Order: sequence, then C-alpha cells, then structure tokens
Amino acid sequence: MRREIEYNGLKWVDIIGPTKIDVSYLKAAFNLHAVTLKNIMLPVIHPAFDIFQDYLFMTLRYPRNEKGGDVEIYELDIIVGKNFVITNRYKSITPIDSLFKECSTEEAQREEYMKGGGSHLLISILERFLKRILEKTDEISNDVGFVEKEIFTEQDRKIIEKISYLKRRIISFWRAVDPQREIFYSLKTMNGDYFNKEHKHYFSELFRMYARIDNYLKTLKDTIESLEQTNHGIINLK
Repeated sequence: MRREIEYNGLKWVDIIGPTKIDVSYLKAAFNLHAVTLKNIMLPVIHPAFDIFQDYLFMTLRYPRNEKGGDVEIYELDIIVGKNFVITNRYKSITPIDSLFKECSTEEAQREEYMKGGGSHLLISILERFLKRILEKTDEISNDVGFVEKEIFTEQDRKIIEKISYLKRRIISFWRAVDPQREIFYSLKTMNGDYFNKEHKHYFSELFRMYARIDNYLKTLKDTIESLEQTNHGIINLK
C-alpha cells in the first residue's frame, strides 16, 4: 500500500509492504540510488545509515509486543531529502500510522509537522518512534516492579515463569534499540548541508531520548538478572 501527502512543497510518501511498482515509482519520482531501492524491497538485517548526494537513508528497528508475550522486531526505512520524506515498512507501525493519519486528516497537524521541510518532519517521525518505545519500556519496568514485590510470596514455578518472560522481553527490546545508537549520533553531529541549522538542537534532544531508553533497558536487564539470582537463592534455601 502506498499513500502520499503534499504540503508547502514537501511530499511524504508512506509505503507498507513495498512492491516492484512502488520501487519503480520511487526511482522515477526521486532518482534514488540502486542500493537504496534494493534495501527498500529486501529486509535489512542491521540498522543502517547512509548519506547520498541528495538524501539520507536510514533503517531502524521497532520492537512490538505480540500475543503470547513474544517481541517481534519490525523494520522502518526512512529516506529524507529537502523536499520529500519516504517511510517504508513491511508491517504496520503504530507511531508512523498515527502521525500520517493526523497529517492526512487535520489541516493544523499537517501544517505543524510539514511546514518546516523534510528535516522537521523527520524529527517528528523519530520523536513519535522513540516516545512509543519509551512507553513500552515503562510498561516492562512496571512489570519488573511487580515481580520484585512478589518474589517472596509467589509459588516457585509461577515466579520463575514471570522472570523468564520478562527477561526475554527486555533482551529483545535491548537488541532492537542498542544498535541504533550510531544512527541517532550521526543525526546529532551532521552539518547543515541536509538540515536547517535551527533543527540541530532537536536532533541532540532525540539522541538524549535514545540514550535514555538504551540505558533504561540496560538497567532493567541488570535488575531482572539480579531478581533471577535472588529467586534461585530463595529456592535453594527452602
């Protein structure tokens, strides 16, 4: 599915499940490099950040909770030029869907997010992206807090299952988030050739938000491992 919004000389193209027709359109409309077009069609294993003459290409990872407690990692490709932004994914990603819908249906939101060109829209997309991951991390933290309180009262088998489940979720989230440091650091330190100077501060803020999430997940990982050791010690004393 491909959809588009145009406002004040900026075009946002959003694609879910790219097809060969979509790739041909992007090649003709934006003169994208063959490497970029290949990365759009085929999943990229690792986060990526590439600088081309007229645009930037980045691949991010979005952790999503699935039924049964498993964490699925979704790919998000973003291509940013001065007058266009392209978002590409193989499955729906809530923060991108909600922002696109707001820009499509509400004039005030469209003006707010798209009036400042490609770099301003990129900042808005990444902010939504990181805020949603932070919310999910807060949810995991709350669950860890509950386990910490229950560790001396729950039945052995039940608490072991809870710890194992949380440990798996935390590690999956951390594996998705941690490798993306280079992307947010690169955006923070880029010169003004691609972005307006007034936007540099916002990319620094995004890097700080990313670092907060990454450190948060590392702390949760250490905490759940300590709880696991404590629980083993309690079981051995029984």
